[in-house]
Amino acid sequence: DTKDIPDLRFVNIYHNNSTMLNTTIENGMKAFICKYVGNGVYYGRANTYICNDSNFEDNMYRRYAELVVSKGIMSMDGSVFNPKKTMTRGEFVDCVAKKLAVSSNIHYFSDLSNGSPYFYSFNGAYEYGILPSVWTNGSNIDKKITIEEMVYIVTRCYEINQDNPTQYGNALYYIDSEDISTWAKNEVAIAARIGLIPSDGYLYPRENGTREDAAELLFNLLHSEGIF
Repeated sequence: DTKDIPDLRFVNIYHNNSTMLNTTIENGMKAFICKYVGNGVYYGRANTYICNDSNFEDNMYRRYAELVVSKGIMSMDGSVFNPKKTMTRGEFVDCVAKKLAVSSNIHYFSDLSNGSPYFYSFNGAYEYGILPSVWTNGSNIDKKITIEEMVYIVTRCYEINQDNPTQYGNALYYIDSEDISTWAKNEVAIAARIGLIPSDGYLYPRENGTREDAAELLFNLLHSEGIF
């Protein structure tokens, strides 16, 4: 019964009390569509989080954060979201791996021990083919991730899920487009074209990405897939 839930995007479908399923909302039908994973108990639950931080860019970004956290992709930073906190490669890739439900126990990076909390997610993301090709000198999981790296990874998630994964971006209209690395330009242009990021203004590609940036990108990826 969903009539008392003001925002159905916070509702998730679970299987056997543990597994959260990737869910699409059909508002016209007032129904949820999810992947069937076998016999067992299925149930819906409103998984609502309230981010009380006072330093969001605006309330739209607060909503992005609350919805992405509700899907189990990102988590709260203690009792708050901490939107301006920069992210490491390990932290961001772990979020994306949760969204994709990818994991691998194959040891691809010499500097990533199997005792790392990001071991399975980082290797899974590598197997899935979403990491920048220039990340060839190790995982560097503690290195701050940049805006263009975040955009590249999220765009690769989008591309891989398409029937025709080979895509080419349009011209870049950013004032600071010359600061975008050559290896990232195609994916950045695709991201702008499909609405994962704004299509003009400043991108600040080499700046460190924040948790707020991550929430916006992941929200827009979910939106592009019809989940929101």
